[in-house]
Amino acid sequence: MTTQEMRELDAWIAENVFGWQEFREEEYPYRMLWREGEEGSPVWDEPDYYTTDPAAAMEVLKKCADNLWLSVGFSKQRKTFLCGGILSGENYAEAETLELAICQFAKKLFTK
Repeated sequence: MTTQEMRELDAWIAENVFGWQEFREEEYPYRMLWREGEEGSPVWDEPDYYTTDPAAAMEVLKKCADNLWLSVGFSKQRKTFLCGGILSGENYAEAETLELAICQFAKKLFTK
């Protein structure tokens, strides 16, 4: 996955998992409006690097865990990380990094 594709996934996660509102401009392609700033004022910001930052990815994982039981693992044979639901036969995601596997699974889980 390219860096641009990962930033697009970061933006998707911010909007669909955390409730940010998309507002794009050419000079700031990943800037978004988030309505939960101090004292209810809107905050302009770029989404976190959920696909590469372990702490940010854990916040995504917590949101996924609000909806179902999760399993996270590592395949020694394929040398990839896996993330998926364990009770309802939900899809899983597999990626080279744990952060990316979590984000790819969240996209499957939160796609409407």
